[in-house]
Amino acid sequence: MAIMIIDDLPALTSPQSGDELPIERGSYAYKIDYNALASAILGKIGASSLTASPSMLVNLASTSAANVMQSAPRPGVTGVLPLANGGTGVNSLAGLQGILNMAFGLYLTASAWSGLYEELSVIATNTTATYKCNAPTTSLLTGAKVSTITFGVVCRLTDTIFEFMARQANTQYMLVWRVTFDSSGSSATVGTVYRFTGTAI
Repeated sequence: MAIMIIDDLPALTSPQSGDELPIERGSYAYKIDYNALASAILGKIGASSLTASPSMLVNLASTSAANVMQSAPRPGVTGVLPLANGGTGVNSLAGLQGILNMAFGLYLTASAWSGLYEELSVIATNTTATYKCNAPTTSLLTGAKVSTITFGVVCRLTDTIFEFMARQANTQYMLVWRVTFDSSGSSATVGTVYRFTGTAI
């Protein structure tokens, strides 16, 4: 028992040291066994001990619960963290692609306009994609002036018009230009290449 009744115990005016504290009440005196009381309380909450200043960390790779009475509990997480709380609101790259309206990682390798159009046509209209290309495609896309461009972002404006943006290698300049294909995608024209600095305004 956590509380035991003991007769003829003198009255006390201050707590005593040790694991037991005698308390007088009316004609009875009580001795409280702290260890037994603590064990009874912990048993009610499913714990065997209580750790002072436990070191808790959330395990983001787990969905399992953890006993918070442990010295180092590692509870997992479930669900999707919403955007308002610092998350993405989705649980997959495909879902993130959808909310950002962006496709990922096109690698352009074609050396002819028809092949390039086929590679770019995987982008939905009014959707952007990052891209990286080899030397023939770079020259094909932009011409000799900006042949140092190898990667950037491309947006499909219509079925046949694509707008490219990239950083000019070894400079502070960003470049923007359009490539317009004919209806069959077998030929195209490269529009004016606009160059501007990346300085914030």
